Amino acid sequence: MNTISEILTAFKADLETNIPALLTAEGLDNFDVYTIGQSRNERQKALCIYKSDNTHDDNQNTLTMLFQLQLYGIDYAVAELYGQVIFDYLKIYDPEEIGMNYIDSMENDSWPMEKSGTTLIYIEVRYVEILDSCD
Repeated sequence: MNTISEILTAFKADLETNIPALLTAEGLDNFDVYTIGQSRNERQKALCIYKSDNTHDDNQNTLTMLFQLQLYGIDYAVAELYGQVIFDYLKIYDPEEIGMNYIDSMENDSWPMEKSGTTLIYIEVRYVEILDSCD
């Protein structure tokens, strides 16, 4: 498994490179910012990347990544289109890019926030690296 810093940096670079064209294909505007950690501006369309959980045992390393879509001023139905684009991209993202072997599970949750006019979408992806006796 790569270091957490390497993984966060790799995801940020890959998302910044690949997501704009996928959003455009769906008639959606690009995110204002792709960031490791939270957005510094609550009125942005932001794709935020976090490490959620990292565990190790004798047989495997597991890493759970959290991708937060902060969609200010976006209608809920449109926000769900953004979420689907990111979810679909992460389903086909090669885990070997971050030193892992496969995706164990994926979860998607949406939170429309009426007072702020923001929808938050969380996508959690759990990656596994199988260890052998040399690890």
